[in-house]
This record gives sequence, C-alpha cells and structure tokens, in this order.
Amino acid sequence: MTAGSCSTPTARLKKATGEIDRALADYDRAIGLDPNDADAHVGRGRAHYQKKDFVAAVADYDAALRLVPNDPTSLAERGDAHERAGLYDRAAEDYSRLIALDPANAKAWNNRCWDRALLGRLEQALADCNEALRLAPDDPGSLDSRAFTYLKLGRFAQAIADYDAALARNPREPGSLYGRGIARLRSNNNPEGGRADLAAAKALDPDVAAEFARYGFSE
Repeated sequence: MTAGSCSTPTARLKKATGEIDRALADYDRAIGLDPNDADAHVGRGRAHYQKKDFVAAVADYDAALRLVPNDPTSLAERGDAHERAGLYDRAAEDYSRLIALDPANAKAWNNRCWDRALLGRLEQALADCNEALRLAPDDPGSLDSRAFTYLKLGRFAQAIADYDAALARNPREPGSLYGRGIARLRSNNNPEGGRADLAAAKALDPDVAAEFARYGFSE
C-alpha cells in the first residue's frame, strides 16, 4: 500500500485499544482532508470490520483499491469482509485476483476454496484446497476447508480423515470438531464420538451449531 498524506497513528491506537468510534471519527477527518489517502481508507475499513459493519468496510476497501489497484492487503481484507457479509461470490473474485497476483499465496487458495464450497462449487473448491495444501502441507485451516468440502460432497470418510489431521494440529478448533461430529453421525462412523465432538465444539463456541445450520448441516 502506498501512503497518501495519512497522519492517523492516533486513530490506529484508538482502534487497537477498543475505542473504535473515536478511531472512526479520526479516520473520517483524515479522509476529509485527503480523500486520496488510501491508507486511511484501509484503516477505516478495518475499524468498520471490527464493528461488524462489513458493508461499510467493503466500501472503504473499494475506495482504497480505486486509489491503489491490486493492492494485496486491500484485496485480502476486502475478500474477508465480503465473506463476512455473506457475499461469497465477490469474496471468491477477490481471492482470484490475489491468486493471479501471487500464485504461491496458499492462504488465498484456501480462502477461495472455502467460499466456493459455500457457493456449492464443490469440485472447484476441492481443487483450490488441494493447491493450498500443495503449497502449505498440513496447514490446519486448509485441511479444515477441504474436510468441509468433502462433507458437502458426502464423502464422509475423507472428511473425517482431514478433520482428524486438522485437529491433530489445532485440537480446540470448534468448526473442525463440529464438522467431524457431523461427518461421524452422517456416516454412522463412531456416532458416540460424533456426539462427543458436537458437545466439545459447542462448549468452545456456543454459536457453532447455528453457523453449521446456515451451511445446511443440523444435528
């Protein structure tokens, strides 16, 4: 990101200490003084993201990318904000642009895998996760994404194997525990263990069941 005339360290500090509204006011003033300050737009986008105002965050990243096209940081963070807003197709487009800029970016491949899985583009998602794992073998996030893709495909044994591998590296990840629990129950492979997985996941994150219900998986 190339800097404009941004002089907003105070805004960054306030955001970091949780004073997000005051940080937003500082970024508003900075952008009012220099609308072409790309860094200020990114900073304000992050503050909006912290407030879970993902639509406003996207608007700021849009502005930053008009000023500095193809900035990798803005593309990655806008992709995340698009995903949080439920705009999975736009998130996937952002990650496609990132991959075009940096084909070795394993995180971008993983993120596009996840969004394509949520869109139901399952074979494309699987190819993306395979590439992410080729670039970063044993990454727990990519293993989780591929496991979820296998879960959507109904390939439960492969889903369980990938969830096992992800949990070996990150044993307290609620999504991996819950996904493995669903796969175990759907396949009747160790249903008692599946119920234990679901309970452990909900103890770590009470919202995980509602999240998976949105993805089409209920207990």
